[in-house]
Amino acid sequence: MCKNSLKECAYYASKGLCYADHAFIFMMNNCPLACMMCEYIETFHQCVGKRHPFETPFLVEEHYHNHIARRSEENALRSLSSFFEILRLEEKKRVHVISKPAKDRNLVRADRNLVRVNYPYIFQIDDILTPKECDEFIEMGNAVGWIKSTVDKVDNFNGKHDYQMPQRNSETAKCDTSEACIDKFNGIIQKLALLEAPANHFEIPQIDRYPPRGYYTTHHDFRRHDDYKPAGPRVLSIYLVLSEATSGGSIGFPDMDFLLVKPKRGSLLIWPNVDGNLNHDEMTKKEIMPVHEGDLYLLHTHIHLFDLASSTEKGCK
Repeated sequence: MCKNSLKECAYYASKGLCYADHAFIFMMNNCPLACMMCEYIETFHQCVGKRHPFETPFLVEEHYHNHIARRSEENALRSLSSFFEILRLEEKKRVHVISKPAKDRNLVRADRNLVRVNYPYIFQIDDILTPKECDEFIEMGNAVGWIKSTVDKVDNFNGKHDYQMPQRNSETAKCDTSEACIDKFNGIIQKLALLEAPANHFEIPQIDRYPPRGYYTTHHDFRRHDDYKPAGPRVLSIYLVLSEATSGGSIGFPDMDFLLVKPKRGSLLIWPNVDGNLNHDEMTKKEIMPVHEGDLYLLHTHIHLFDLASSTEKGCK
């Protein structure tokens, strides 16, 4: 039975605690009715508390990383900023820094045509896929079959009664329905070794096709309900560009001064969904701008904070 356990639940919900970083699990446990999350209570109780307390995360909070870095030069744990800075240094010939945080918070952002500063990291890494590999993935999508893309409430709802769900016009090929597609992506993960992320932290990818008039309105890849699952949140989003639209189809970041990123075939786009404290970073919400001509194909996956494979085995995908 779905019910509120506290008389203050409606008040807490009205203050936005249903999806607050510091209160979400408390609200799911005590106020699911006020948060309009009754349909997810079974999953919540099945998955909450299932992560081993000593499991090593892919990233650690900035202040913790800075503390242990001072104590040991051989620290293998990375924070969000150290992940991106190491990647920038090791792949400097291929990395294009589209935006990055400013060390000096008073620093004025750079020219529009250069690097945006005082914003979250967004990197483009060129030549990850060859034209042949791009075509093979598109053909794989054709073989798997295209279905109308959906928008799930659990991925987007923020607990507010007046919330409006994102809208999209695209088609999706789901690799989790095809062993051949999964095998193909596992081969690409070897190319993604430059990210130094464990393979068992990656989601099985999806391929999206945006035809002319295709779009996806403002949304975020961060999913609040991942917080209580063993794998934790999606800390990084990865988009591999299989095909460029002839016109339109840029990826827009409205909270980053309306930054527009034009996808480049064969490249990888990567950005965080969390801030340095591993909390939801609202600034990296995005939209796929309308495609005017040609087809835009994107293969996307996400890296979770903890082991996703073992989480899936526990029924907490």
